[in-house]
Amino acid sequence: NSKKVALHFIDTQLHPTDEVGILSYSATKGLALHEYLTSDFQKVRQVIEEFGTKKTIGRAQDAEGKYWQELAKTVGTSGELGKGAGAEFSRWMLQARSFDRKIYKIQARNFCSVFMDVAKTLRYIPGYKHLILFSGGVANFAFSGSLPTQYENLSKELRASNSPVYAVNSVGTSSHLKGRDMRGMYSLSKLANRSGGKYFDNIVNLEKIMEDIQNATCSYYVLGYYIDEKWDGKYHEVKVKVKRKGCKVYRQGGYFNPKPFTKYTETEKMLHLIDLALSKKPHFQDPLHFPLIVLPYSVKEKSHLVVLTKIPTERIKEVLGRKVEIVTLFFDRQDNIVELKRDEVSAFKLARDNVYFYSTSILSPGEYDCGVVIRNLDTGKGATASSSVIAPESPDSGIILYPPLLLIPEKNAFYLKGSATGKKEKQRKKISLLDIYPFPFTQYSPLVEELNQGTSKLLAVVRCSTFKIEQPEILLSGHFVHLSSGKKILFSLSVLNQSREENTEIFLAEIPVGELKLGKYSLHLVAEEVNTKSESHVSITFFVK
Repeated sequence: NSKKVALHFIDTQLHPTDEVGILSYSATKGLALHEYLTSDFQKVRQVIEEFGTKKTIGRAQDAEGKYWQELAKTVGTSGELGKGAGAEFSRWMLQARSFDRKIYKIQARNFCSVFMDVAKTLRYIPGYKHLILFSGGVANFAFSGSLPTQYENLSKELRASNSPVYAVNSVGTSSHLKGRDMRGMYSLSKLANRSGGKYFDNIVNLEKIMEDIQNATCSYYVLGYYIDEKWDGKYHEVKVKVKRKGCKVYRQGGYFNPKPFTKYTETEKMLHLIDLALSKKPHFQDPLHFPLIVLPYSVKEKSHLVVLTKIPTERIKEVLGRKVEIVTLFFDRQDNIVELKRDEVSAFKLARDNVYFYSTSILSPGEYDCGVVIRNLDTGKGATASSSVIAPESPDSGIILYPPLLLIPEKNAFYLKGSATGKKEKQRKKISLLDIYPFPFTQYSPLVEELNQGTSKLLAVVRCSTFKIEQPEILLSGHFVHLSSGKKILFSLSVLNQSREENTEIFLAEIPVGELKLGKYSLHLVAEEVNTKSESHVSITFFVK
């Protein structure tokens, strides 16, 4: 029923300018961010449809209810103490129940603590953020000790961050059949009402729920006034009054001044990072941008890739401080994070020109998006880069030509290598960019940005793997295409050096570019194995400025 209501809401109530995200929480797996704020409703719909059809990280569960159901199955009774069980088992049941309830209370407090961080983070996203919560709630017996205060503070924080909760009881009217201390309606209604939202007791009444949520969220006035911004994180209450009688005002409770990045919680910092990495228009800041290339260079059981960027130290100098972090992320087609690496870099290493950062990854064949975030650890200022890559699959036989690493005349480059993850990659941690792409590094550097018009030649390191071919002989050829005109430009490719690494031929080739005019080009390369006539094609794009 929860899935049905959520899908109905997406299909009938959302507007093209809306953004939707999906969070879930479970006692065993904690908080999971399944989808960040996006206007791609089909993507959100797909995530919701997958709930219940496979293991979904972070899926909320009625832990205590399931525990007692399973226990009842084990003893073959309805779970009542003493029926069909000896005195020893009855005592064990009482001890287990007491222990289980203590664990449940701890889990309830953990839930409040985690969502308090989420609520604090929502402060920095402008406007109203309507939270539609599908849950069975926290059982009444857990509301003792510090939990009522935590729950009250959570409700206030949600209201202050302009995030009213519309709580839908996912258990439905059957929750009324539970004992009073096991019901969760009180916690849901309290969270909804105190945060400025509304509680819905019967999930079956789908149309009524959607109508009420739509009425509460779709009609509003926007009022604005100037404020003095101070970086102290303090809360300022806002009051709105109307003269017309009989009106009820639903308003933003207030606003928070921004606070220093060093005062962020770990959850706030993580959501800040995800906002930078995933959003086309991040809510926390307008980041600077820099170029990025991702190149597959070998394939065995999995694909080996190198991530490479030139850090424009002058352009992003406001980001570079005493210490920065460089975070590299890979996302699959469903925007799941399949790899995340983090490196801390001191200002000393970045206080020079021509700084390149690279890291290597080993991923399963498929299509990926890659993002690199550079973030100042004192101010939170960030710069981002992104690119896409297809990690190839190993063929049974034949050849694979990989995208080349292009090189331009440039001296005194400095290279920073990112950390390794995974056992196989850590075993190869000594591998450097020059091991993958051998080139005269004192005279040339990778082409990551635009090519300056008038450059006479490029060097290209070209890798080509062969499979089940004895004594392979590879011939290379290529041409340019001027993308705006479609004009094909032939050139004579000269191989300066050739070496072999296991089943991979590595060529250092020279490509003339002196005649290229301003514009965007694609470089097409073809590798042909002479004996088997196997061919492989690859292309990359670049700009001439």
